[in-house]
Amino acid sequence: STFVYKIGGVAVNNTDNILISMLVSTAAVGFYSNYYTLISAIQGFIAIISTSLISGIGNLGAGGDKKRQYEIFSMALLFYHFVAALGLVGFSLLFNDVITIWLGSKYLFDSKTVFIIAFNFYITNAVTPIWMYREANGLFEQVRYLMLIRALINIVLSVILGKICGTFGILLATAISLIATNFWYEPGILFKNIFKISVLNYWIKQAKYFSATIIGLIIAYYSIRNIPNGIIPLLVKAVAVAASVSLTFFAISHKSAEFKTITDFLKIRRK
Repeated sequence: STFVYKIGGVAVNNTDNILISMLVSTAAVGFYSNYYTLISAIQGFIAIISTSLISGIGNLGAGGDKKRQYEIFSMALLFYHFVAALGLVGFSLLFNDVITIWLGSKYLFDSKTVFIIAFNFYITNAVTPIWMYREANGLFEQVRYLMLIRALINIVLSVILGKICGTFGILLATAISLIATNFWYEPGILFKNIFKISVLNYWIKQAKYFSATIIGLIIAYYSIRNIPNGIIPLLVKAVAVAASVSLTFFAISHKSAEFKTITDFLKIRRK
């Protein structure tokens, strides 16, 4: 089951460049690689954190403390959604500024393509706690064909949307395939088999965090839209983006149990 699932993962994660090259152009692959290089560097750092946490989650599962497992899951959900929101807002608003300073304005994608790149980062990280707990608890049999189905949906939609919308369509297909499969299906499996509680609270929290993300995006956009381009202005924009997202998430979660779990954890680490 694990093997089948991983094969599907390879098919999903390694087809975008091929499809962009076939349906758009090799030059578009080069443009996308510039953006993806920055995304991969940040995603690689996040993956180190995620991988290091999986063994601890597995130990909780082996101990049978479902209440504590759920507390840690809720904390992780808040943390990863905050990271995802920072990525969505930051990449959407600042990506082209970074590329312009780094490589020049002739290597830029349009704003909608930049947004879908940022959105794929967002949705991937927003559901990271789900795959962490699935890996830690060995829930592969129930989802063994899911990634193959996602890969099939991704390829079919990429061909259709790629011919219509180019690079944007191919990357949009990646997002749709995730939402149509793993995003909605895996939480139900996890909550039914591990937490033994209703999955409704999960969706309520995801909706709350998504709303906070959109509010943070709007605030950040209006905060920086009149700031010119340049290295120093880019730093000012980055601070404004981080502040907008951080304050928004603090406002909607500072009284929650998961926020208290995070602060308690940080206090212990300081000691």
